[in-house]
Amino acid sequence: MDDINIKNDDKDSKTVKFSKLALKKIKEVLKDQGKEVHGIRIVIGGGCCGPSFQMGLEKEKQSEDKVVVTEGINVYFDPMTYMNLNGMDVDYIANDIEEGFKITNGPEGDHEHKKEEGGCGSGCSC
Repeated sequence: MDDINIKNDDKDSKTVKFSKLALKKIKEVLKDQGKEVHGIRIVIGGGCCGPSFQMGLEKEKQSEDKVVVTEGINVYFDPMTYMNLNGMDVDYIANDIEEGFKITNGPEGDHEHKKEEGGCGSGCSC
Protein backbone atom coordinates (compact mmCIF):
# COMPACT_ATOMS: atom_id res chain seq x y z
CA MET A 1 0.00 0.00 0.00
CA ASP A 2 1.09 3.56 -0.70
CA ASP A 3 0.78 5.83 2.35
CA ILE A 4 -0.87 9.22 2.14
CA ASN A 5 -0.41 11.22 5.33
CA ILE A 6 -3.14 13.73 5.99
CA LYS A 7 -2.48 16.60 8.40
CA ASN A 8 -5.43 18.36 9.93
CA ASP A 9 -5.59 21.71 11.71
CA ASP A 10 -4.72 20.13 15.06
CA LYS A 11 -1.42 18.80 13.61
CA ASP A 12 -2.87 15.36 14.17
CA SER A 13 -1.57 12.92 11.57
CA LYS A 14 -4.06 10.63 9.85
CA THR A 15 -3.17 8.01 7.27
CA VAL A 16 -5.00 6.69 4.26
CA LYS A 17 -3.35 3.89 2.30
CA PHE A 18 -4.22 3.09 -1.31
CA SER A 19 -2.98 -0.10 -2.93
CA LYS A 20 -1.36 0.32 -6.34
CA LEU A 21 -4.22 -1.64 -7.92
CA ALA A 22 -6.84 0.60 -6.24
CA LEU A 23 -5.09 3.72 -7.57
CA LYS A 24 -4.92 2.19 -11.05
CA LYS A 25 -8.64 1.29 -11.03
CA ILE A 26 -9.65 4.73 -9.70
CA LYS A 27 -7.67 6.40 -12.50
CA GLU A 28 -9.36 4.16 -15.08
CA VAL A 29 -12.84 5.04 -13.78
CA LEU A 30 -12.05 8.78 -13.66
CA LYS A 31 -10.66 8.69 -17.21
CA ASP A 32 -13.82 6.94 -18.46
CA GLN A 33 -16.01 9.59 -16.79
CA GLY A 34 -14.32 12.54 -18.49
CA LYS A 35 -13.83 16.07 -17.21
CA GLU A 36 -17.17 16.32 -15.38
CA VAL A 37 -15.83 14.20 -12.52
CA HIS A 38 -13.10 15.77 -10.40
CA GLY A 39 -12.23 12.93 -8.03
CA ILE A 40 -13.63 10.44 -5.55
CA ARG A 41 -15.47 10.88 -2.26
CA ILE A 42 -15.07 8.48 0.65
CA VAL A 43 -17.76 8.57 3.34
CA ILE A 44 -17.99 6.71 6.63
CA GLY A 45 -21.57 5.97 7.65
CA GLY A 46 -22.80 3.96 10.55
CA GLY A 47 -25.56 1.97 12.05
CA CYS A 48 -26.24 -0.88 14.38
CA CYS A 49 -23.45 -2.96 12.87
CA GLY A 50 -20.75 -0.29 13.15
CA PRO A 51 -19.14 1.79 10.42
CA SER A 52 -19.81 1.28 6.75
CA PHE A 53 -17.88 2.82 3.91
CA GLN A 54 -18.98 4.27 0.61
CA MET A 55 -16.89 5.54 -2.25
CA GLY A 56 -18.24 7.41 -5.24
CA LEU A 57 -17.40 9.88 -7.96
CA GLU A 58 -17.37 13.57 -7.10
CA LYS A 59 -18.16 16.44 -9.44
CA GLU A 60 -17.44 19.33 -7.08
CA LYS A 61 -15.95 20.17 -3.70
CA GLN A 62 -18.36 21.03 -0.92
CA SER A 63 -17.48 24.03 1.26
CA GLU A 64 -16.55 21.98 4.34
CA ASP A 65 -14.61 19.22 2.53
CA LYS A 66 -11.06 18.17 3.23
CA VAL A 67 -9.37 17.36 -0.08
CA VAL A 68 -6.29 15.20 -0.44
CA VAL A 69 -4.53 14.81 -3.79
CA THR A 70 -2.56 11.65 -4.50
CA GLU A 71 -1.10 10.73 -7.88
CA GLY A 72 -3.36 13.32 -9.49
CA ILE A 73 -6.53 11.99 -7.84
CA ASN A 74 -8.63 14.32 -5.68
CA VAL A 75 -9.97 12.44 -2.65
CA TYR A 76 -12.81 14.30 -0.88
CA PHE A 77 -13.80 13.77 2.77
CA ASP A 78 -16.69 15.41 4.60
CA PRO A 79 -15.78 16.69 8.11
CA MET A 80 -17.32 13.69 9.96
CA THR A 81 -15.50 11.15 7.81
CA TYR A 82 -12.24 13.08 8.11
CA MET A 83 -12.58 13.30 11.90
CA ASN A 84 -13.06 9.52 12.09
CA LEU A 85 -10.19 8.47 9.85
CA ASN A 86 -8.14 5.93 11.73
CA GLY A 87 -5.67 4.29 9.37
CA MET A 88 -7.95 3.74 6.38
CA ASP A 89 -6.94 1.21 3.72
CA VAL A 90 -8.39 1.31 0.19
CA ASP A 91 -7.75 -1.78 -1.90
CA TYR A 92 -9.17 -3.34 -5.04
CA ILE A 93 -10.09 -7.02 -4.88
CA ALA A 94 -10.52 -9.16 -7.99
CA ASN A 95 -10.99 -12.91 -7.70
CA ASP A 96 -13.47 -15.64 -8.65
CA ILE A 97 -15.89 -14.61 -5.89
CA GLU A 98 -15.81 -10.82 -5.85
CA GLU A 99 -14.49 -7.77 -7.63
CA GLY A 100 -14.48 -4.22 -6.36
CA PHE A 101 -13.05 -1.75 -3.89
CA LYS A 102 -12.56 -2.75 -0.28
CA ILE A 103 -12.26 -0.04 2.37
CA THR A 104 -11.26 -0.72 5.97
CA ASN A 105 -10.63 1.79 8.74
CA GLY A 106 -8.69 1.49 11.97
CA PRO A 107 -6.41 -1.03 13.57
CA GLU A 108 -9.25 -3.58 13.74
CA GLY A 109 -9.90 -3.39 9.99
CA ASP A 110 -13.13 -4.95 8.82
CA HIS A 111 -13.60 -7.23 11.81
CA GLU A 112 -16.84 -9.12 12.29
CA HIS A 113 -19.25 -7.61 14.79
CA LYS A 114 -20.71 -9.83 17.48
CA LYS A 115 -24.40 -9.54 18.22
CA GLU A 116 -23.85 -7.86 21.59
CA GLU A 117 -21.56 -5.22 20.01
CA GLY A 118 -24.20 -3.47 17.88
CA GLY A 119 -23.97 0.31 17.86
CA CYS A 120 -27.65 0.77 18.79
CA GLY A 121 -27.42 -1.40 21.88
CA SER A 122 -29.78 -4.11 20.65
CA GLY A 123 -27.16 -6.05 18.77
CA CYS A 124 -27.21 -7.35 15.24
CA SER A 125 -26.05 -10.25 13.16
CA CYS A 126 -23.73 -8.57 10.70
